Amino acid sequence: GNTLTADYADPEAGMTARLQVRLEGIKSVWQLTISNGGSQTSEIMPVFPNISGIGLSRQTGQMLIMNQAGHVGDIWAHRGGVYGVTFHNSAQFGCLFEDQACLGFYVADDHFGPKDIRYQDPAVSVRWFKSVRLQPGQSLTLPETVLLVYGGSWKQTAVAYGDWFRAAVKPLPTPDWVRRLDAYTGVWAEKKSSEE
Repeated sequence: GNTLTADYADPEAGMTARLQVRLEGIKSVWQLTISNGGSQTSEIMPVFPNISGIGLSRQTGQMLIMNQAGHVGDIWAHRGGVYGVTFHNSAQFGCLFEDQACLGFYVADDHFGPKDIRYQDPAVSVRWFKSVRLQPGQSLTLPETVLLVYGGSWKQTAVAYGDWFRAAVKPLPTPDWVRRLDAYTGVWAEKKSSEE
């Protein structure tokens, strides 16, 4: 069908990993489960996804640097950092592109937990911190990562993340009184008069 499952094992450590990939149109949905089948407690710090071998041109490739404001720059010019620190990553998504060829991704983590999103030629990786101790018999399933490969702009990735975000968070509708505010900044920016 549209699902692939790959199992990995480290018999010496007693650890296994199961990667499931599901195709949904231009999206592929990736999920990783790590299990401790050994007799000892293992401490791990997962890196998922780790998308390596990205072959976009260093001369013409670009990347979404500030996903909050749509700031675009040369590919690999932004190293990323901790999610939630505005100048590193203000959201859980990113996009690398060249001409009309785009590789976008978002992490469908509805707990918005701590993660470090890094760009280092030729790879994008997400490190989940802090480390997790898996007791014998325990498993850890990480939130799904969605990869998008398509022709278009980075905005399609932003829209896909926004659709996921609204479905996951279910934000309350903006109340009518907010629209009557004489506000100048923020998410409800609306200028009601010409006064300075």
